[in-house]
Amino acid sequence: MMDVDASDEAGAAAAPDHEVGSAPAANHHAPDKLVDPDIDVELTRPPAVSERYYQGARFVCDIKSQQSHDQFVLQHSNGLCVVGIAPSHPLRTPGGPRPKSVVFRKDTLSKKPSGKKKIGATWMNELTPLCDVTCTDDSTFVIYACVRGNLYEVNRRLVDNPGLIVDGGDTEGYVAIIMPKRDEKKTATTELLTHEQYNARIAGPAQPSPAI
Repeated sequence: MMDVDASDEAGAAAAPDHEVGSAPAANHHAPDKLVDPDIDVELTRPPAVSERYYQGARFVCDIKSQQSHDQFVLQHSNGLCVVGIAPSHPLRTPGGPRPKSVVFRKDTLSKKPSGKKKIGATWMNELTPLCDVTCTDDSTFVIYACVRGNLYEVNRRLVDNPGLIVDGGDTEGYVAIIMPKRDEKKTATTELLTHEQYNARIAGPAQPSPAI
């Protein structure tokens, strides 16, 4: 496990200690630490970590005009963006389809970044597909990057345990971690829906959403 760049926030990136959004999500028990050997960031869950390290959750709804294909982005104070499926996504709604496989796209696995600066990381655009989720009813969902940046990590645990993308919510169930370019860190999520806008959208009539 290597240290986060000195220019970034001291300490490790932290996983949120709450479910983002307000829609119901499956109950789960997150471990004290979420650690992936492929990234130099340790995800921990101390009290009130979301207030200490994360900006408010941001959301993209109806991605590529697909109803309820909603995702969240949690941005750490050092710029890292944790990407996953929102509570309103069909996979996380009560009675929704159950995942039977998660297959990451070849481009997301073809390069393995190395060193503190993650040399060789794959560049992601907002609509770069990260993975395909196939469910027991044969329905399929594509999960997207949602932000521009270098792909630091995909959650390989989802391959062996597809249900984790639902049961793990926005902690163990995250899909990927992306680092925006240095000069884009402060604006990487500003065009996405705020928590309040997201709640209003899923509670009422359709409203404008970022065009990605």
